[in-house]
Amino acid sequence: MTPYLSAFLLSFLADRATKHLVYRHMAEEEKRELIPQKVYLWHRKNCGMAYGFLHHHLTELTWLTGFGIGAGLFYFFGLLSQPEQKAKKFGLALLFGGALGNWYERCLHKRVTDFIYIKGKHAPVFNIADVCIWVGGGLVALTECLSGKASKK
Repeated sequence: MTPYLSAFLLSFLADRATKHLVYRHMAEEEKRELIPQKVYLWHRKNCGMAYGFLHHHLTELTWLTGFGIGAGLFYFFGLLSQPEQKAKKFGLALLFGGALGNWYERCLHKRVTDFIYIKGKHAPVFNIADVCIWVGGGLVALTECLSGKASKK
């Protein structure tokens, strides 16, 4: 198995495992302080995207994200046979592993479990899949920016 497929599977499985632990060991809306006044575990249900966006359009959201993930995975698996673009492949592996984790839960339960809260003004509650999506997407964006600058030289 390539390191990219491993990263994809590990991001998906880490998301599923942490959500399962929260679901089993915390009541819904239960909040536990990890770092005083800063970081909390907070068991929340999210029926939409970030900040509950599109929660009234769950069917459309599920189909649209499923289509996007499928198209993206098709692109990702096509890149795997190419020896270059290692950082981009790793970023895509994280991004799609996380996206698949949230989509899978949304298909099964019509919501996503969020549980990480870092106190701040308008701060969202998020999960491991969201972290993988942001880190992976950031890595892909960074590699694209850097490859664009390198090709202009």
